Amino acid sequence: MWFESAAHVVLSILTIAAILCGVAELVSRVMRQRWPAIEHAFWLAVLLRLVIPPFMPLATPGFPFWNDSESTISQTTPQAPTAIDPKVSINDKSTSIDTKIFEEAQRFPKRADVTASHNQKGDSTQNSAKTKSSLPESKKLVEKDQTILAQGTAAPSLKEAKRLPTKPKTINTTGTVIPLSVTASERIAWIVCFIWVTGSLTVLVKSLRSIWSFSKLLQLTVPVSSDVQAVISEIANQIGLKKVPTVRVLTATIPPLVWSGLRNTMVVLPRDLSAMEEPITRDLLLAHEFAHLQRRDYLTRWLELATAVLWWWCPLFWLARYRLRAAEESACDTRVLQLWPERADEYAKAIVETVAFIANAQKQPELATGGSGSVRQLKSRLKLIERNRSNVASGFASPLLILLLAILSCPLLLVGKTANESVTATNPQNVDSAEIFSPQKQQEIQKKRSSKKPSQPVALPPYCKPFFTVPAPDNSQIAFTGRYIKQDGSRKYGLFCYNPAKKIVKCLIEKGLKTKPAWSPDSQKLAIGNSPGYGNIYPLVVIDVESGEIDKTGVQGAGAVWSPDGRLIAVSTQFGNAGSWIGGIPADGRIGIWDTTSRKLKYVSPAGINQQDRDSEFRFMTGGIFPRWSPNGKWLAWTQRTTELHPDMKKKSRSEIWAARIDGSSLQRVFKDSTTVSWSKDSASLTETKSGRQVSLKQSETAVPEDWPTLPSVLKKQLIKHKAAAQRVAQFDSKIVLAANRLWQNPELEDIESIEFTHRMSPIRLDEHFQWKKEGTFRVEVTHREDGSEHYGVGWSILKRSDGSTFTFKDSYAYPRYRSTEDIESAQRKPYQLSAKELLRRDTLRHLSGTRLNFVAIDWGRNPNDFRITDYIQKNNTRLIELRATPHASRRVRLNAGAMFETTSWSYMHDVYSNRTILTIDDQNRIIREVAYKGDEVIAEVDLSDWVTSKNGQQAPLRIAIHFPENNFHVDQKFRITDADLWILTSGTSQFAEKEAQKEEIIDLKINASSKALNEAVKKAQSKLKEMTASALPQHKVALQGLTPLEPGATHTFHANPEVGANQFRPQSIRWMPTNFSSNVTRTWGITTPTAELYFPPLKSNPLNINTNLMLVLYDEHRLPLFASTVPEAAVTASSRSAKETLNPLLKNHQLWLRTKDAPQPNVSFQFEGQDEQSPRQLPHKSLKINRGITLLLALDSIRHAPERWKMPIAFSADWNGRPVRVLGLNGPKFSQEVGSGLEKETGTYSYVGGYSISSNKDLVLVVDAETGFPLVERSESMEFQFLDYTEVSPGQFAPLRIICKTRAFDMDLRFQILDGKLWLFDREAHLKNISKVSTSQILIDGKKPSRVIRSSIPDSKGELPWVQWDELKSRQPEQKGDQLSASFAAFTKPWTHPSWNNLTEIRAETGADGRLILRCSLVSYPRLGIAKYWTLTRFSGESVEPMTCAETLEKKSQCEVVVAPFEINQTTLVPRQSDEISQTAEKWSLGGSASQKTRVKSFSIHRDPQQRAVLTPEILSTSYYKGQLVRVTGVLIRDGIVVASGSATDSFRTLSTPEVSKEARVLLLNSDRQTGNSVLIGHRSVVTSSPVGSTWAQLIDDNYFTSFAPRGLLSSRFAEVRQIGLQSLYMQQSKEIYVQYHRERRKGRVAENLIPYRDILNQILSGQNDDSPAAIALACRMAGFSENPKFQTALRALLKHPSEIVRDSAAIGLGLLGQNDAIERLRHLAEQPEPLKETATDQLQRLTRQHASWALKRADD
Repeated sequence: MWFESAAHVVLSILTIAAILCGVAELVSRVMRQRWPAIEHAFWLAVLLRLVIPPFMPLATPGFPFWNDSESTISQTTPQAPTAIDPKVSINDKSTSIDTKIFEEAQRFPKRADVTASHNQKGDSTQNSAKTKSSLPESKKLVEKDQTILAQGTAAPSLKEAKRLPTKPKTINTTGTVIPLSVTASERIAWIVCFIWVTGSLTVLVKSLRSIWSFSKLLQLTVPVSSDVQAVISEIANQIGLKKVPTVRVLTATIPPLVWSGLRNTMVVLPRDLSAMEEPITRDLLLAHEFAHLQRRDYLTRWLELATAVLWWWCPLFWLARYRLRAAEESACDTRVLQLWPERADEYAKAIVETVAFIANAQKQPELATGGSGSVRQLKSRLKLIERNRSNVASGFASPLLILLLAILSCPLLLVGKTANESVTATNPQNVDSAEIFSPQKQQEIQKKRSSKKPSQPVALPPYCKPFFTVPAPDNSQIAFTGRYIKQDGSRKYGLFCYNPAKKIVKCLIEKGLKTKPAWSPDSQKLAIGNSPGYGNIYPLVVIDVESGEIDKTGVQGAGAVWSPDGRLIAVSTQFGNAGSWIGGIPADGRIGIWDTTSRKLKYVSPAGINQQDRDSEFRFMTGGIFPRWSPNGKWLAWTQRTTELHPDMKKKSRSEIWAARIDGSSLQRVFKDSTTVSWSKDSASLTETKSGRQVSLKQSETAVPEDWPTLPSVLKKQLIKHKAAAQRVAQFDSKIVLAANRLWQNPELEDIESIEFTHRMSPIRLDEHFQWKKEGTFRVEVTHREDGSEHYGVGWSILKRSDGSTFTFKDSYAYPRYRSTEDIESAQRKPYQLSAKELLRRDTLRHLSGTRLNFVAIDWGRNPNDFRITDYIQKNNTRLIELRATPHASRRVRLNAGAMFETTSWSYMHDVYSNRTILTIDDQNRIIREVAYKGDEVIAEVDLSDWVTSKNGQQAPLRIAIHFPENNFHVDQKFRITDADLWILTSGTSQFAEKEAQKEEIIDLKINASSKALNEAVKKAQSKLKEMTASALPQHKVALQGLTPLEPGATHTFHANPEVGANQFRPQSIRWMPTNFSSNVTRTWGITTPTAELYFPPLKSNPLNINTNLMLVLYDEHRLPLFASTVPEAAVTASSRSAKETLNPLLKNHQLWLRTKDAPQPNVSFQFEGQDEQSPRQLPHKSLKINRGITLLLALDSIRHAPERWKMPIAFSADWNGRPVRVLGLNGPKFSQEVGSGLEKETGTYSYVGGYSISSNKDLVLVVDAETGFPLVERSESMEFQFLDYTEVSPGQFAPLRIICKTRAFDMDLRFQILDGKLWLFDREAHLKNISKVSTSQILIDGKKPSRVIRSSIPDSKGELPWVQWDELKSRQPEQKGDQLSASFAAFTKPWTHPSWNNLTEIRAETGADGRLILRCSLVSYPRLGIAKYWTLTRFSGESVEPMTCAETLEKKSQCEVVVAPFEINQTTLVPRQSDEISQTAEKWSLGGSASQKTRVKSFSIHRDPQQRAVLTPEILSTSYYKGQLVRVTGVLIRDGIVVASGSATDSFRTLSTPEVSKEARVLLLNSDRQTGNSVLIGHRSVVTSSPVGSTWAQLIDDNYFTSFAPRGLLSSRFAEVRQIGLQSLYMQQSKEIYVQYHRERRKGRVAENLIPYRDILNQILSGQNDDSPAAIALACRMAGFSENPKFQTALRALLKHPSEIVRDSAAIGLGLLGQNDAIERLRHLAEQPEPLKETATDQLQRLTRQHASWALKRADD
C-alpha cells in the first residue's frame, strides 16, 4: 500500500542519515578544534542525505518494497487466470483492483521489478516447478501462491512461513495475496500524514514570518561610516573576497551576522555592542562574518530551512543543524586566527562580549548566518582560540572531503538508478536476468578501469596561498605568486618556487606581485614583471631559479611568455596610465619581444591607447595582452582588449585575437569577440576554442590594417580642444599668483614657536582647543564649554618622533574625523607617497585658519602639486584659470565650510566633491572669486573681499563668503592678520535656509613668535631677574620649635605643662595614622590620607565661647610647609550640635515639594516637551527627578531623607534687606545637587540642550526665613538654588512656584505649578535666554484633568539671573551668645570661603574606654602633592602660644633650621629660584618648593584684610606648556621659631602661553589677627591636571608627589595596623590593573610585574614573623596570588589551617590565583555565596571575597 511505501522511504532515508550522523559525530569527537571545516563537511552531508530522495531504498524488515504496484507484475508476460479453489473466498473489490494491475501489466509488459535477490529467488522457484505435477491440486495452488510471492517479493523463510497470518485472503488473478484489514492502518497513516504536513506548514509559516519581520527591521539599518568602510575593504581583501560586501549598522539586540535574503546578501552589525566601539575587536568580528561569506555559509541556511520544513520532528535534523552551526563558527574562528594569530586575546574578548550581549536577546532570525554561536559553544570556541591549534589546511580539506563524500555516496545513487533502469529493459523469458550482473562482466569492467593510470598532479602545500600557479615544463617545480606562511605564523608575499621532491619553498622576489610568472622551456629560469599590486610600471626581470640571481632587463614587461627555443620573451609593454587590468596586466600596452641574447626590445603590435575626456569622462582604451607563440616561433597571437566607457557610464568591452610575425609584419585580425585560441602544428592557422572555427594566416606587408582599434571621432575632437587649452595655459605663470597669496594660502611658520587658541561655537556650547608646536606636534580637543561635563573627544594628538612617522590617537570615538594609524598609512602615505611630515603639515594648516575651512584656492596654494591648470582665459583686467585635481589627489580634494570642529560639526558642508574649479584673479594677482563645478553644475561659489596688505607686503582677504546653491547654505567668515603675520579667523556665521545660524569665533589666541627684538627683551629680562635674585638671596634662617618627624602609627606623648589645667583643651598625646577612605566608584579602599588622633583628658566643660585652638602644619622633606589646618576648641562642641531640631519644623511645613520616598502620590500622566523630544511620562516614578517633571535634585532632599545625620556647627542671624533670616552652616552625609533642562527617558538616554550640571558636597549653607521658616537659599561651593514665590497649598503647607538655579555654566528659571493641591510639578523654563524651551502639558491626575491649577504670576526673566548678594546680609550675630565659631564664619562675606570650612567636616570627637576624649582630624582636603615628613602642633589659648613638644621633637638647630623671609605688610618679596638639584641634607635651604621646577612662586606680598588678618598673595610663574595646573601654596607666620599663624590656598589655572603668571591665590593666615610674627615661611606644590602639549605629565613628575603615603613605606612600618593600611593602599593602587587582567580576562596584565618589589614584605607577613592581624594576613594571601609567584605556594598551603576563617578563605583564593586546586571545594563554596550588602559587610575585604574566589576558581580550572 502507499503508506507502506512511504514508511519504507522514510526509514531508508533515516537509516542512511543515522549512519552518516554517527560517522560525523565520531569525526567531531576526533577532529574537534583541529579540523572544523572537515567536521562541517560531514554534518553538511547529513543534511544533504535528509533532502535527497533515495533511488533504491534499503530492504527494511517487515516492509515491502516501495514500488508495490509494480511488484505484483510477473517477470514474464501475464498468463490467463488460474482456477481458484472454491474454499477460498473472493472479494469483488479486490478483484477489480487486481484487474487494474493486470491491465497495467499488459500495457507495460517490460516493466518488472528485477533485482539480484529476485533472480536468486527465481532460480529456486524454477527448480521447484518440476515437481508440481505430482502434487495434489490444492497443494499446487498453495505452492503457486508461494512462487508468486517469491517473484513479487522476497520469499519468506521457514520460520516466517509459520508466522504467516491465517485469516482469509483474497487472491487476484496473478496470485498476489492481499490482506483484508487495511482500513485501520490506512486511517492511522492518514492521521500521521496530516500531523506531518500540519507541522511542516507551521514551521514554514513561522520561518517566513521571521524572515519578513527581520527584512522590515533591516529598513532601519544605516551604512557604516567612511573610515569603517575603508577598513572593510582591507579586511575583505585579506579574507579573500572578490567583492567588498555590504555592511550595515542596526540598533537592536542582535549579534553580528550575515543576512541572505532573496535580493541581496549583507553583513549586519549591532550598534550597541561594546566590542564594536574598539577598532581591533570590531575588525576581528568583521573578519569572522566575512569568513562566513567566503565559505558561503549563508547558502546552508536555505538548505536548513528546507530540511526543517520536511524533518521538523526528527532529532537527527536538530542535532545535525546544531553541530553544523558550531562547526561553521569554529571554521570561521580558524580563518580569523590564521590571518591574525597575534590578536587571539582580543578576539576571545570580542566573542565573549558578543555572547553576553545576545544572552537575553530573542531567537536569531532565519537565514541569518553567524551570531557568534550559543553560550554552550562558547567554552569550546575559547579553548580553540587559546590553543590556536587549527590546521591551516582545513580550508583546503573541506572541498576535498565533500568531493570524497559525494564519491562515496554515488554507489548508492548509481545502484538505485541501475535497478530502476533494469525495470524498463527487455528481459525475455529464456534469458536469465542474473547474467546482467555476471561475475565475468564485472571483472571485465574492473580490468578496463584498472588499466587507466590515474593522473597525480603535484599540489602546493597548504601553507602556500597562490595568486597564480605555474608548474615547470618538466614538472619538477612549481612557481607561484602569492603568500607563503612560515611556521612562526609570519607571512611573505612575492614570487616563490616550490620543489616537491625536496619539500622546499624558495622565495625569489619578496614583493606583492599580482602577475603570472613564466617558465623557460628548460625549466631553469622565470620571467615576470617585477611590480607590486596594480600600476603601470612593470620592470621585466629574469630569475635564475637555482642561484636566485635576478637579471634586470631595464625594460617594461608583464605577462611574459617564452618562445619555444627559449631565446625570446613576449610581453605586454609600453603601458599608458593603466586603469584597467586583466590578469594583473594593464590593458593599454602593446606586444613586444625581449631578446635575451641581444638584450633589445622590439615591438610587434602598434602602441596602445588610453585617452579620456576630462569633461564628459568619455574614455577609450585598447591594448595587447596574453601573447601566444606559434610552434615554430615565427608568429605571435595575442588578445587585443578594447574598452569604451561612455558618459552615461555604459561600459563596452570587446576582445579580439590578432596575430603578426615576430618582426611586426603581416599584422591581421583573426577572430572577433574571442579570447582563447590554439595554434595548428604547422603554425599556419589558428583555431577558436569555443566554436572550433579555424582561420589560416595571411602574409601581408601592410603596417597597420584599417580594422585596428582607433580613437572615436567624438573623443578626437575633445582632445584637440584640450590641446588648445594647454597651449593657452603655457602663457600663465602660476608661481607669481601663489607668491602673492602665500600669506593666507600657505603661511610661513618658521618664526612661530607655538600657537594655541580656542575655537568657540554658539549657541552650541562647545569649544575646540587647538595646540601646535613648531617641533612637530599638535592636538585638537572638543569639550563642553563651561563645566566639561560633555566631552566630545580628542580628534587626534599627533606626536612626532625621531623618524617623524608615528601617530598617536587619543579617542577612537571622535566623530567624524577619527582615523587610525593604519588608515592614514593606507589612505594617505602609500597611494599618494605622502610622508608623515607632509601629512602633519597639511593637517596643521587646516586648523591654523581657525576653522576646517577648505576650498580649492586654499588647497592649491598649500599643495600645488595636487592640481593642474587645464585652461586659461584673459578678460580685461582679470584672468580666469581652470583647476583640476591630479588623479592621485582627486579623492583627497574636498570642499569644507561651516561651523565645524575636528570631531564634531553641526551647521556645515563636509567633503563636497568638485571635479573642476574656475578661479578669478585680478590685476594684483589676488584670487577674488572661486566657482566650483561638478560637471556643468555649480556646487559652490566663494567670494574673497576686504583685501589688506601686511607689513612684509603680503596680501590676504579679511572676509570670505561661501554659498552652496543646491543646499541653500551660506557661510560668512571674517579674518585678521596678527602681528606674527598669521591669517586667522575672528568670527563667522553658517546657516541653512530657515534654520538657526551657527556662530563661531576664535578666543584665547596665544602665539609664541620669536624675533630679534623679542629675543633681546628676553635676555634683558633674564639679566634683570638674576640681579633681583642675587639681591634676594636668603639671609634669614630660623629654627622651628616643635618640629617632629612624622612616623605613621607612632604615638607621641607631649611634655606636661604645669601652667595648663588637667581639664583644659590641651592634648596629652598624638598619633598620626593613614586612613583609607572608601571610594564609591570602586567600592574598595579609597584615598589614603593622614589622620591626626589627639588624646585629651576628660573635659568637664567645653563652651562655645572659649577662644582656644590647635594649629597643625605638615612639612615635606625640605621642611617646607605642605598643609595647614586649624582646629578650634569650639568646633569640638559645634561639630556635635545636631541640626534635627532646627530642620524638622522646616520640613514639616513643606511636605508637598520635599516628599519622602514613601509619601503617597496620585497617579499622574503628563507630556514632557523639549526642543528635540516629546514623550509621555507616568507618575509616581522611582526617580525623584521624574516625579518633579524636571531634572532637579536638591540638598534639601538629602536633609529630608535623614535629618538626624546632619550637624549644625554654624548658626547666625542676619538682616536681608529688612527681612530677618537665619544662616545655617550644615555638614552631613555626602549629597548631590543636580539640575538640567531635560528629563531622563525610560531608555536611560537624555538630552539637556539648555544645560546640565551636577556636584557632590558635604557642606551646605542654608538661608531660612526667620519668621515663616521658608528655605530661601541653599548654597554649596559651586551651585546655588533660590526658592521664591511661595504659596500656601493647604493649611500649614507651603511650596515655591519659582526656583532659580545658578551654576558656573548656565542659569535656569524653573516655574512650578500646584495641581488640585495634590501635586507639585514642573511647569516651564522661564528664562528667555535659555534655548531649551522645556515644559509639561496634557496633565491628567487619576485619569482626569486637574480642576485647580496654581502657577507663578511673575513675568519671565529676560536678563542675566543674579547670584545672591551675600554682602547684603547685614547685622550678622551668632544665635548662641558667645559662639566664637559662628562669629568667625559670619565675618566672612561668603561663609563657605572660610579656611576652616572644610575642616569642620573632618573633625570627629568620641570618648575612649578610659574616659579620655579622642579627637580625630582626618585631613581629607590634604593635597596629594607630596609625602609629609615633619609636623608641628601649636596651641593657642587667648594670647598665649605654646609649641607642643615631645621626646621625638628635633632639638638640633641644623635639623630644624629653615630659610624665611621678613614679614612686611604691603611689600612684595621676591622668592629666589631654588636649585634644580635639591639636596635632602640640612646644609641646603630654599624658600619655596615645587614638584616641577618650571612652576614656582616668583614673589609674594602681604596685606591686611578688614578683620586685620594677614593675607598672603603669591605670584605663581609657569614656564612650561602645561594645559592645566593645580598649585597649593601654604604660608606660615613665625615668631621666634614658633608657628603663630598659618594657612593654605589652591590656585588652578591654565598655561596657555609661556611664561604664565597667576595671582589668583589668597592665603589667609589664620590667627594672624591675634598673633604677630616677624618672618614668613612659604612652600608650594604643583601638579599637572591635564596633559601637556607633546608629552605626558607622568613622564615629567615623580609618582611620589601624587600620593599621601607610599605603600612601600607603610608596609615597612613597625606597626601592624599601619602595615594593614599599607596592604589596602597597595591593593587600591593595583585595583584597576587587577580588574582589567582578571575580570576582563586580559592575560597580559602588569599586576605581577608591579608586585615584584613587594615580594619580600608579603613573604614576611605570610610567614607570621610579625604580629599582623588576620585581616592583613588575608589580604597578603590574595596579593600573593595576584603576584603569580609560585614561591608563595608553600606559605599559602600552611595558612589553609589558620584559625581565622578569613585567612583560610584568602589562602585558598591565593592558591587558586596561582593555578593550584588544593582548595578547589572551598573556592566553589565561596564563589557561590551571595555578595554581601554594603550595610552588612564588616569590611572591604569581605565584599571582595566572592569576586576574588570566582577569579581564582576560573584560574584553577584552567
